[in-house]
Amino acid sequence: MFLGIRKKYWLYLAGSALLAGLVLFARLSPVFAWQRTTMSGPGTEYLKTAIDDYPGAGNNLFRLDKKELMAHCLTTRGIDNIHLSLKLPDGLELTSNRFEPAALVCADRMYALDKNCRLIPYDTGWGKVNLPILTGLKDCHLFKIPDDFRVAEVVRALQTLKDEMPELFRQIADIDFSDGVEICLHLTTCRSEFITTGDGFARQLFKLRAIGGLDNWSGGGRYNLQYDDVIIKER
Repeated sequence: MFLGIRKKYWLYLAGSALLAGLVLFARLSPVFAWQRTTMSGPGTEYLKTAIDDYPGAGNNLFRLDKKELMAHCLTTRGIDNIHLSLKLPDGLELTSNRFEPAALVCADRMYALDKNCRLIPYDTGWGKVNLPILTGLKDCHLFKIPDDFRVAEVVRALQTLKDEMPELFRQIADIDFSDGVEICLHLTTCRSEFITTGDGFARQLFKLRAIGGLDNWSGGGRYNLQYDDVIIKER
């Protein structure tokens, strides 16, 4: 019995040593040095410039800091989103994509938010975009999700509005997050302001439309949409 246990132990030890040796070989061997790069998608000319400038070119693929490489590429003009995959033994495949903005953000400068709520650079190449502008957000950092959890709720709600009530979506002028609890909404079609919350944002706007239509709110005032089946005029 003891011999059987010792045999299993030595087999386990030998297997672990072999695996460790293979990993070490993969990380140190020149066989896996980064030599080839294939690129596809929009902006490949900028992507090639970014790769040429990257100091890690030629490194072992298994020791390559992929997050650092992608961050380097994303700071380059014309590159919006990157998918990276290894093509062993010595190649990388990079595919670039364009971001599609879900909303604009006015902070220390203009940004946009993609559908995953990441802050992306504002692109003048988009031309005139009819998107809501989010204001009052703090600590905005490119390619990061804003710390305010309400942003994700609102962006998801905006996608729902865009699909189900496009005419209402196009009337949203700005959404103000300055208050830590309430969200203040303004429309392009009236002087009123509407108080909402992140949770149930789309449902509250549907209620606004269902109760009387946006024409009823065009005279100005402050309306609270947070309560079920009722809209309260605060002033």
